[in-house]
Amino acid sequence: MSVFSDKLVELRKTAGFRSAYAFFTGNGGKNYFKSTYASYAMTEQGAHLPTFQRLRLIISALPFRRSSKDIKDLLLTWLRESHGDGAFRDVLLPLLKIEPPKNDSPLVSTLKKLISQKTVPVSMEQLRAMLADQEHFRCALLLASDPGSWTCEEVASGTGLPIATVRRIVGEFRKTGLVNAPKPGYFYTPMAHANINLPSPKVCGKLMERFEEHVASLKAGGTEVFCRRHILRADMDALHDFHELMKMAHAALTPYTADKKTRDDSWLVLENRTFKLLDF
Repeated sequence: MSVFSDKLVELRKTAGFRSAYAFFTGNGGKNYFKSTYASYAMTEQGAHLPTFQRLRLIISALPFRRSSKDIKDLLLTWLRESHGDGAFRDVLLPLLKIEPPKNDSPLVSTLKKLISQKTVPVSMEQLRAMLADQEHFRCALLLASDPGSWTCEEVASGTGLPIATVRRIVGEFRKTGLVNAPKPGYFYTPMAHANINLPSPKVCGKLMERFEEHVASLKAGGTEVFCRRHILRADMDALHDFHELMKMAHAALTPYTADKKTRDDSWLVLENRTFKLLDF
């Protein structure tokens, strides 16, 4: 093992991938990483450093901001081990002008605590099963809404789908690992009330278009209950921090999820979008 490989394994686990294989296959495998799994596994074992091009792919597959301290530390470790302590200290470090990290605000610290819960990575195979059609999507959403065990009859009642259709879909979900069956007739999904870590958008491709179509179909049958809209002139780089805050706000929605019937128990779609209209 090396310092770089130790840091890479730490970030991979923090991202919710239990194994190197899960990370490799969950992000597109050989087609994305442009290398074999054996080669990536040797990188995690400290047998060799990745090339800069492959390091870029690894960083893109990790669900962290490129400017985050974790990604910066990983990159600095790679630079140190690639060029040696002397060149790193005397040449690279002065050029990089590294500043001490800033402390998080109380709001950011609170939100980080809220999102420190279980993270579940979703593979491409699982994503395809979830998005196969509107029926699969509805079943996946319902199962993810409650961490308890379900029966096919309960899922059919909750989605309005025929029992035979539900049995077929649950069987497909079991094959991909989307649901587990602790005992005959009952099943649950590890995704329930968890932070879902999807494959990189570059890997998902048209699957995410299918996701948007499914969500649009659900929204078309729903009712808007809340809306805020602003039209403003702003610097896109400065607005990046606002987008990151919105990401954390969405991650912090988990405490509001209901797993028991309430007076106004509802399925909801909450989203934030920014549209760039024109350049000044």
